[in-house]
Amino acid sequence: MKQNRKIYFCEMALVAIALVNLFLISPSEGASTKVAVDRWTIPFINAVTGPAAGLGIPLDWCQDQAVNDINSAGGIAGKPLVIEKCDEAMDPTRAASCMKKAATGGLVVMGPMTSLSIRVAQPIAKSAEVMMLVAYISPEFIQDGRPWIVSLSRNLEYRAEFDMSNWVQRNPEMKKVVIFQLPIIAEWRDLVKAHKKSLEKRGVQVLDVIDVAQGSLDVSSAVVRALKLNPDGIDTVLWASDTVRVIRELGNRGFKDTKRIFIHQSADLSELYTMAAEANNALDGCYMGAFAITPTTPVGKRLFEGYRKLKGQENARKIAWAGEGYYIATYLIKEAIEMTGVTGDPGKLKQERTMIRDYLNSVKDYDAPMWGRISSIEGGGFTIPLYFTQIENSKPVPITSTIQK
Repeated sequence: MKQNRKIYFCEMALVAIALVNLFLISPSEGASTKVAVDRWTIPFINAVTGPAAGLGIPLDWCQDQAVNDINSAGGIAGKPLVIEKCDEAMDPTRAASCMKKAATGGLVVMGPMTSLSIRVAQPIAKSAEVMMLVAYISPEFIQDGRPWIVSLSRNLEYRAEFDMSNWVQRNPEMKKVVIFQLPIIAEWRDLVKAHKKSLEKRGVQVLDVIDVAQGSLDVSSAVVRALKLNPDGIDTVLWASDTVRVIRELGNRGFKDTKRIFIHQSADLSELYTMAAEANNALDGCYMGAFAITPTTPVGKRLFEGYRKLKGQENARKIAWAGEGYYIATYLIKEAIEMTGVTGDPGKLKQERTMIRDYLNSVKDYDAPMWGRISSIEGGGFTIPLYFTQIENSKPVPITSTIQK
């Protein structure tokens, strides 16, 4: 009897030790023992030619840096990361072709980059049941692909409330505003509506919304039309170069109070600051929304210094906002693979795509490089930080942000 008891207790002790060892294994350690591939191949759909190339090229560079950083630190679950690139060129037909190719075997897909291409690609991803991770398109525009798509972005109403409340707070006497918009981008048209709603909520009348064609060298007619309405505030929802042209023309025609001019997030590009500096700091004093303030973190400073070494970027004031987004998206994919323990086994592709989908739709408190803690939110968005800045000496200076101290 005593001998049996000794055997029993010995067996129980061994079971307890085994259980402790099991729970001490981290998700990444567990995943690294099961990986079935010698490398992780992730499709990336970007626009490096066409109308959005000015944004896509620096984005491509930043994403390359993420791959280099990840591989230098040991890869994903011990295996190197390889990116399979496809250029959508802001062309819906090409975007669809890129997405169909990526959906044949990709575990998860980054991009497309442009909003029009994202809207074309997301039904393809949903039908194929492959996860898409994009940056900066508002969650309202990815509902056709949910839950097989998430975006590192906030919704339009949230962004509008943050930006317009800060702008009006710093211009309490501003009561009449004209908005300049680029009409070809649906998301921006809806952002204009959100700005209008937020302004009117605060007692500011929107006198008119005036279209400006992309790349217009002569914006005088649009500016004259606006100034005839005698506004005391100007809101611009335009590409960077068009923003500078409009604001310069406003100044030439007598609208000198730049603190009553607001510039939306998507114009927050190196091109904006370079052109502003060349125009004798024409944007100084303007308020601007921003998705990111790159040089304020160690990783951001290193990337920024490298970016300025590129030909043509020697005088850059910051990296394009989408560059940061896809740098972080790459790391988020690494996190998803390691935390779920997927193997890359083609025979488990359907199951493992679902595991990635479920993880990216439920991320909580992920410590993102440069951004800090972010979480997924209902509707497919993320709690990415927003900044409200003022331009000084053709550089954005942060005033406040959505980051909670």
